[in-house]
Amino acid sequence: MAALRETLCVLAVLGVTVAAQTPLEFDVASIKRNTTNTFAGGPPPNPASGQFAMSNVPVQFLVLRGYPLDTVPNQVVGLPDWADSDRYDVAAKGKPGATAEEQQQMWRALLSDRLKFQGHYETRERPGYSLVFAKGDKHLGPQLQPSTLDCTKPGPSLSGPLNETTIESVSMARCGVMMMTNRTSQSIFSGSVPMSNLVRMLSSSAGRPVVDHTGLEGSYAVKMNFARETPIPLPGGGTAAATATDEAPSLFTAVQEQLGLKLEATTVQGQVLVVDHIERPTED
Repeated sequence: MAALRETLCVLAVLGVTVAAQTPLEFDVASIKRNTTNTFAGGPPPNPASGQFAMSNVPVQFLVLRGYPLDTVPNQVVGLPDWADSDRYDVAAKGKPGATAEEQQQMWRALLSDRLKFQGHYETRERPGYSLVFAKGDKHLGPQLQPSTLDCTKPGPSLSGPLNETTIESVSMARCGVMMMTNRTSQSIFSGSVPMSNLVRMLSSSAGRPVVDHTGLEGSYAVKMNFARETPIPLPGGGTAAATATDEAPSLFTAVQEQLGLKLEATTVQGQVLVVDHIERPTED
């Protein structure tokens, strides 16, 4: 009898453990194909309400939401071409006030259910870039300055028609980052962003891992605009190659002229996410 009670206690403890480790899932999630090739992005996520919304984003972006925040697109290996070219509108609602880890659990559950996603991590040596100061005096560029915003206070809301003018004005007055992409260029706006987040975005845009060697700490106000260097899908099929123009310089030129920094080629060793299986998302 004592042995039975001991066994039941062990099972009860195990049952509690299993329940605590059950991954969270979104209560509601919608994924719909977007073929407009217009504004890509959306309002900043609102974990407090449990609501997330994105417009015209690639599947590649959805994969990254389910995995650690230091995972960037160039560290994902094995995604098919359509994971970057096909675009989707996504709306989801889950646990209000979810932690970053709980949010990742919900996105992973969505990836598994709707995209049949499977993957694993590996450590590999890969070509990358070192982020350094462009000049010996270590002066920052005109569009990278220490932030003066108080991030404990709510910033202005992003509402009404979304275009470059409204996105820039609102984003530069609030914490967090807004990225805007069109057929030929990409813009980054933020009134306050940690250097670690900026480095991740540069890594994503450069197509290789970027390691920060500037020694800069704290948060910064950033405004960047640069040409997309990858083929852009066009409505109805086909692509248009984006090249640097007078209005939109290359990423490397923008980093140097706008931020006062420089990307230098190097070799880095780090973790990559290897995709074992993925399918186009089931829509609803």
